Amino acid sequence: MNGCAIGSRGLVARLAGAWLAACCGASALAQSAPWPSRVVAYRVDSGPVESALSPVDHEVVYSTVVLVPGAQWLRLLFGDVRLAGDPAGNGSYLLITSLADGDAQVLNAEHLGQWRNTSAYFNGDAVLVELVSYGGTGPSVLVLDGVMAGEALGQVVADLCGADDRVLSSDPRVARHPAAGCTAFMINDVNSQFLTAGHCGAVAQQLIQFNVPLSNGQGNIVNPPASEQYAVEPSSSQGFDGPVGDDWHYFGVFPNSVTGLQPYQAQAARFTMALPPPSPTGQSIRVTGYGTVEPPVPPQWNQAQTTDVGPMGQVVGTSIRYFTDTSSGNSGSPIIHENSGQCVGIHTNAGCGLGGNRGTTFANSGLQTALANPLGICRAGQGPVVPPLYVIGDQMNHFGTADTATGTFGKIVQVGAKWQGLAYSTDAGILYAVNTDRQLFTIDPNSGAATLLGTLSGSPGTITAMAYDRVNKRIVGMLQNTGQLAAIDPNALTATGFGASTFGNIGGLAFDPASGKLFGVDDTAAGTRLVSFDPNTGAKTTIGALGAGINDCNGMAYVDAEDALFTIDAGSENLLRVDRQTGAATVVGNTGSLFGAAYGMEAIPSLPPPGCPGDLDGDNATGQADLGILLAAYGTCEGDPLYNPVPAELAEPLNCVDQGDLGVLLANYGCGG
Repeated sequence: MNGCAIGSRGLVARLAGAWLAACCGASALAQSAPWPSRVVAYRVDSGPVESALSPVDHEVVYSTVVLVPGAQWLRLLFGDVRLAGDPAGNGSYLLITSLADGDAQVLNAEHLGQWRNTSAYFNGDAVLVELVSYGGTGPSVLVLDGVMAGEALGQVVADLCGADDRVLSSDPRVARHPAAGCTAFMINDVNSQFLTAGHCGAVAQQLIQFNVPLSNGQGNIVNPPASEQYAVEPSSSQGFDGPVGDDWHYFGVFPNSVTGLQPYQAQAARFTMALPPPSPTGQSIRVTGYGTVEPPVPPQWNQAQTTDVGPMGQVVGTSIRYFTDTSSGNSGSPIIHENSGQCVGIHTNAGCGLGGNRGTTFANSGLQTALANPLGICRAGQGPVVPPLYVIGDQMNHFGTADTATGTFGKIVQVGAKWQGLAYSTDAGILYAVNTDRQLFTIDPNSGAATLLGTLSGSPGTITAMAYDRVNKRIVGMLQNTGQLAAIDPNALTATGFGASTFGNIGGLAFDPASGKLFGVDDTAAGTRLVSFDPNTGAKTTIGALGAGINDCNGMAYVDAEDALFTIDAGSENLLRVDRQTGAATVVGNTGSLFGAAYGMEAIPSLPPPGCPGDLDGDNATGQADLGILLAAYGTCEGDPLYNPVPAELAEPLNCVDQGDLGVLLANYGCGG
């Protein structure tokens, strides 16, 4: 949850060099079409600026117009930007707006890291850049080192198998890969991520675009909104730039910085991968992508999405040939078996005069190895599902579990975006979740199904954490902008602040029923600290640092079966066990996923303690609330929805909840503290 400073001295030179190598290192027959552009040195330095407003208000504290006269499009290359505050709540952010069409992108500290200090592509030759800050968060600095400026249409190279028969298309699975001048497409791997050609690559500073508009009347590129552009997650990249049949790249992307969604959540479609048929007899191949065009095809079609179908040629080893029209920019396009609708490979090379255009099939052993061993965001959530510790909101927007023995995160389902906290009401037997927009949901812990209850009104500010106070029988949250705890009423849909304003970057809360304390993780410049709160007054006590190098922990949960606190360090992606007395953390293991500035954690209580068998709500006592839980489950059996996750079977294990269980509870009524 920390704000971050991202250095980029020499970024302009490195960026240009990396893209040149990625785009131009392949065979002359490879079909990439890098966009005509130049890198312009453009220095802007705001100096330290901050807001004098209250912590719940924000304002523009610095603005500038970036202008490169005559440019077709702009992409900003930032320098040592420093954005104060918590990107999950009160963090300063950059608002970039195209003066040509009004499209805008928001970049907070976390987004800038994901975008490697670059922006989306904006249409026109001028953008307004504004630095927005909340009161009380301290100074921020905006530094711009340079601008990538798009130039007019360059040379067009097509490889047509006869007349150009391509037509416009709108396949939601196919993306434009701008920096490389290529195409990419979404596949049915474990996380619905992407393939392109190996000579296109997919590295830091690159991105992909969906729902691309037509080019202008001169054939110059027009970009889609920033909400349709996704930054490549570089640690996911695997690929090989080899000869025909061995030219592939597998990669993933971060969620969109505007919507918070992953591409599959926005596009709702992906390709099924398959092997091509061994014989071309009667078979056809479709290629869909973002190729260049030449007259008499309208210039507006240039590097917009087009498609064509042609006869399939021979499959030789891991290469496939086909007489389907392609052109520069089609590298990385899906090779679609028209007869079945399945994707059978990646288009890489021109060659209509050499026996057909060509590509790599999914029989390629290197590609198969990569798909079976995904990296980075491509592997997120692949552990087993092991309750009772639940987590919501990794960079894939998963809901799942973290194994308290190994640390591994296992997804149950992909949910919405921008999650902040989880809380389990031991009285109602309901798991609640809240997002950045203060929307409150119930979450089914078995299926992950989310049901929207509504938007929380009341005290202002982003709610960055939640927990259930078992003593006061209420959900509590953290109001990031004021540093107050809030009592959350899921029926009235209100969040009411109480107690002192403690401030800090509290990203996780957990209630310990044994001590009656509310614990939290507080990210500071010196590292993450364990703190505790008085759940009645909100008074905060600092306990101690989690450890060296731990500075970004954004969720917390108490697991009663282990009598321990757990959190995840987003810097290392490790699950940590936290000592309640000292704050010192020990590593349980790596989650195998990517967790960012916001996520939620909660553990559902296990069986009641032996000394108080009627305690169903986990407060170490048997009372009216426990009676309500048992009666709600009356008549249900092991495995029934009402039975899980709160066990009400007290008399006959693995049987149904009946009068015998009622007798056990009443016999223990009032036990505990």
